[in-house]
Amino acid sequence: MRRVLLLTVALLVTLAGAAVWIGAAGDQRDLDRQPRGSDLMLGWREVDVPWPEMPGLDPIDSSTDELPGAEGTALVNFWASTCGPCRDEMPMLQRLADTGRIAVVGISRDLDNGDARDALDEFGVSYPNFRDHDGHLAESLADVVPFNGVPSSVLVVDGRIRWAHIGDFDTYDELSRDVDAYTRR
Repeated sequence: MRRVLLLTVALLVTLAGAAVWIGAAGDQRDLDRQPRGSDLMLGWREVDVPWPEMPGLDPIDSSTDELPGAEGTALVNFWASTCGPCRDEMPMLQRLADTGRIAVVGISRDLDNGDARDALDEFGVSYPNFRDHDGHLAESLADVVPFNGVPSSVLVVDGRIRWAHIGDFDTYDELSRDVDAYTRR
């Protein structure tokens, strides 16, 4: 009996290890979209790439269908309604948008417009938000932010992405200080 129990435990551990390995590997397409090497580090990094064309972005609310950032400066935040850190950032991003110092734009990776709208309503978000329903924008920015890397943000200055922040902001003070510092560089 003890031998059967040990074999059963060994089998379960092996299967669990295989499941973790398979889950970590994910879809090869997603792995191909990930930034390479040190680009996976959390925090800010300097980049200089043009802001891509936006076919396929759906406005989540009807207030605007134009994406700020082609001129001037905008903080573009990539998020999903099921992402806890994304939801924690929403009030901070709204507070930043309310200052008027910089345009704030959200890009949801949600498949369902209703889920994205519900999250925005829950947190009283009024800055423009769009949904990248087909992943086109995420695909075009795969060398800047991880395909599934939410939350992530980019600073767009006069139509070019100048800075990328992978991961969430811990506090509003951190977000505000960093945005001021990186928009002056």
